Amino acid sequence: VVEAKPAALGNALGSCMETMAQLCRNESWENGVRRLAYEFVISAIEGFPSQPLPAMVEEALELSMAMMLEVEDDETWGSQLTNYDTAEDVLVEAGQVGISRLASVIPDILLLPAMSRILSKYATQAPWKPRHAALLAIVQS
Repeated sequence: VVEAKPAALGNALGSCMETMAQLCRNESWENGVRRLAYEFVISAIEGFPSQPLPAMVEEALELSMAMMLEVEDDETWGSQLTNYDTAEDVLVEAGQVGISRLASVIPDILLLPAMSRILSKYATQAPWKPRHAALLAIVQS
């Protein structure tokens, strides 16, 4: 329903989006549940009949970044014996695909300011995971 006709949810769409965003961020849920909640958010924006609200765009992009932060630390990543591929992680892959999907449906006038704010925040953090997520987002958009 949300993919084809998000307007069918009427006034409940906002609260549904908020609930799904909370599920996405809650690490106590299994990755499959978190990915499905994220899929709901992305599909709702894709199916939105008019331009989505800037707050919805910002929230969806933040969720995408949160998904891409789920990459696992692997101390042997740089060794020749390790085959490291972020696509094997379902949440990281979902975040990457979600950024690409959002970039294809959100008008640049809404997308670019939000992406700029979010990428600036992530790219300037000291830990490697936020910088890695920022680079993935740039590549996907």
